[in-house]
Amino acid sequence: MKLINKDLRLKIVKMITNANEGHIPSSLSIVDIINFLYQKKLKQNFNKKDKDYFILSKGHGCAALYVVLNKFKLLTNEELKKYGK
Repeated sequence: MKLINKDLRLKIVKMITNANEGHIPSSLSIVDIINFLYQKKLKQNFNKKDKDYFILSKGHGCAALYVVLNKFKLLTNEELKKYGK
């Protein structure tokens, strides 16, 4: 079985481990959904007035949102390194 979004999962684990805080299972359980939404459903023109908004109410899964935002160049690698600081 091929693991979907393995690169995002690894980035989540590394980010949370480096910060020494966070919820790995909560982030891993939602990363595929967030990635799908940003890749296929949300309007990609994030600077326009008619852009789509995504609100994550699962606060313990925020690391998944951050790595997906990084994938789409909406967060930098330097910002990811600040997670938990």
